[in-house]
Amino acid sequence: MNELDVDIDTAVPLGLIVNELLTNTLKYAFPHGRQGNVRIILQKHADGVLQLEVSDDGVGKSDVTHGTGFDGQLVSLLTQQLSGSMREEIKNGTHIYFEFKPVKAA
Repeated sequence: MNELDVDIDTAVPLGLIVNELLTNTLKYAFPHGRQGNVRIILQKHADGVLQLEVSDDGVGKSDVTHGTGFDGQLVSLLTQQLSGSMREEIKNGTHIYFEFKPVKAA
């Protein structure tokens, strides 16, 4: 991953999002000792838009909620906090894409 400069108000929520998704991937994507790959990509475009991808080639996300479902709510809230959007694709694993537009401070 290339070095990126982001402010602390962006870096902390991004880190929490990646932590939640990576934790879920390690817990659920590769059951019974199955081997697999996880990919995390963060890019910043010239216009300041950040794009994040967290994906795996595991069994794919199911409709079954594990635990309380709090992790999904947390990711959604953090995405909103960053004025971002999230798209999920379940095909040959789980792929979650985010786009965060820069917010100008008042």
